[in-house]
Amino acid sequence: MTKSNCSGRKSIRKKKKPQTDRHRFSCYAAEFLVIVIVVMAALFLPQLIFRVEDNILCNDTTLRQRESMNVESLSTAYERSLAARMQNYAQGLEENKKYYVTSQNLTVSDELTDYLYSDKGLYQDYMQGFTYWLIPFEVLGDYYSVVSWKQYVIYSDNFEEGVNFILWYIEMQDDDGGIFKLLADAEDGTIYGIKMEGSSLSGSISNYKEFMEMLRYGDRTIEAWTYFAAYYEAISDDMKEVLLWAEQMGIDVNSVDSGPASYETEISIHDEDEARRQILNNVFTYQNETENRIRFQLPYGEAELDVLLDIEEQEKNKFYLFPNTTMGIRQIYEMIPEFA
Repeated sequence: MTKSNCSGRKSIRKKKKPQTDRHRFSCYAAEFLVIVIVVMAALFLPQLIFRVEDNILCNDTTLRQRESMNVESLSTAYERSLAARMQNYAQGLEENKKYYVTSQNLTVSDELTDYLYSDKGLYQDYMQGFTYWLIPFEVLGDYYSVVSWKQYVIYSDNFEEGVNFILWYIEMQDDDGGIFKLLADAEDGTIYGIKMEGSSLSGSISNYKEFMEMLRYGDRTIEAWTYFAAYYEAISDDMKEVLLWAEQMGIDVNSVDSGPASYETEISIHDEDEARRQILNNVFTYQNETENRIRFQLPYGEAELDVLLDIEEQEKNKFYLFPNTTMGIRQIYEMIPEFA
């Protein structure tokens, strides 16, 4: 019995040994894995942490640099040519370049007042002419007062290229809540955006509706396109030749406010319409996106920018108010939160 029991114990031990070996191997493998993980963490984790920290610090530094841009120093290297500014911006958008905007509040001063009521401000042709039927004349007087003045800067990732636009955003309001917004170049006064909202002043529906119909049906489209192209310096030498040809044909494309053309040569209405079609097909590009929204496309080399004219009609107590109007270079004013 004793031998038999001893033999049984030996037999049992032999069966458990492989399991014990596997268990020990698993423990050794787990310990080795833990050691490897600890060593790897000791070697690489600090570098990873430092890299993340550096990225955060760099991003914060870049953000602070953008927020604290010295606009006064930037203006010394600002591109003075409007055509070049527009060309560079249009080309950048065509290449899917990213643009950013930063702003700072300004204190209303005589500098702003002197600009607003000058030939570079509200009294320039852009305001006096094209917007005549679209905004109240009272905007040009003291009926509206300034409630906000900001400076915006549009720029890309490449600081070496300088900023693209240094802008003034000016918001004016009347006592009845009507709001007029103006986005202009801080250096030369070029108007990039106009927005009229909530005017309580009565306008003439026949005037601005007739104006829109003339644009929509093509009677004044060439003049309007040419007006914007000339104002924003989008007319190339090739276009000048086409405009000269149009002038020789007796088609007045110099001003949207011009009256009936005085023809030096006798041409029939059919010939004039055909000439207009040729010009539109070859040079002028526009789209009637909706009944009250017209987009004029201005070419800058292989790229283009849009002048958008958007009119939302107001009606109150059976008489018509001045419409809610947005007009200007869409790709510029859409960067400004107050115009969004």
